[in-house]
Amino acid sequence: MLTVGWFIWVVMPQESCERIERSGSVVRGVGNVLRETLEPRVSTQTRLDLLRWSIQAEQGFKGFVANQFFGGLDCSTWSKRDELIDRLLELLGPDLLDELDEPATPPPGAEE
Repeated sequence: MLTVGWFIWVVMPQESCERIERSGSVVRGVGNVLRETLEPRVSTQTRLDLLRWSIQAEQGFKGFVANQFFGGLDCSTWSKRDELIDRLLELLGPDLLDELDEPATPPPGAEE
């Protein structure tokens, strides 16, 4: 039933690029659950690796869908691309962004 619901949700939009974007929702959801589950138990670097894996897996799946069903449709200039950037910033969260913004301490004896 979930698969049928997902399929209907993916094919409903008229725009092909939106269909491709929606097709990645399952991979995105699995990545989100995995990150949320492991977040308190792993280091910042591992969290970033999980985020990187999730993005690569989602992009790979969407590329597969684009090639199989739309003949390699390129959606890189799609007008809703900015939503991807907003989603990435949301996934990083304020705590991780703060950790990334902290300046690295210079090695001892290094000139400033």
